[in-house]
Amino acid sequence: MNNILTIIRHGESQWNFEKRFTGLSDIGLTAKGVEEAKQAGQILLDQNINYDMAFCSKLKRAKNTLDLVLETMQHKDIEIVAHKALNERDFGDITGKYHRDIINQYGQTQVDIWRNSYESAPPNGESLEDLADRCLPYFNSEILTQYQLGKNILIVAHSVTIRALLMQIKQISKIDIVHLSVKNGQPLNFILNKDHQFIQHSNRVATEI
Repeated sequence: MNNILTIIRHGESQWNFEKRFTGLSDIGLTAKGVEEAKQAGQILLDQNINYDMAFCSKLKRAKNTLDLVLETMQHKDIEIVAHKALNERDFGDITGKYHRDIINQYGQTQVDIWRNSYESAPPNGESLEDLADRCLPYFNSEILTQYQLGKNILIVAHSVTIRALLMQIKQISKIDIVHLSVKNGQPLNFILNKDHQFIQHSNRVATEI
């Protein structure tokens, strides 16, 4: 049987709820976010997937989500690696600001470009391209090395980080990535080939993208 790579965006954070640009700020989960994490764990438990290793960012919304997923799955003694390469993008000068205020200041079109495009970054922040340059070397050298050894791997990370991973895994273009969004707390299961590219969704997939 093919081994599985599962990627989950953390549950709803307090600043997700408040519609603020979170970025590298270390913001915790809401009650809804806690439930989303538990539900993700239950989905994976029902799918009978046993993970060998788990990876997450250094930010507590991802770490707490991972802990809740593994607790719900009753996974014990699993190796967990938290690394800054998986952190969310740096939103620079707009970090902590309310979406509505930034839209009023810069306009909806500009904000959409910052949020969704590949190459554009907010003032003093990271673009998706910058984030990909940060996270993909780690993903390829550390995480996929373990996957190629036949291990089932679980990753809990962030919206833009996951978009960067999916660009590689599913060969999504710079143009098409604009239209991709990643929901909180929904497991994405993949089977990859020897070149670390998508072959198919696992037949035990919880949510396809």
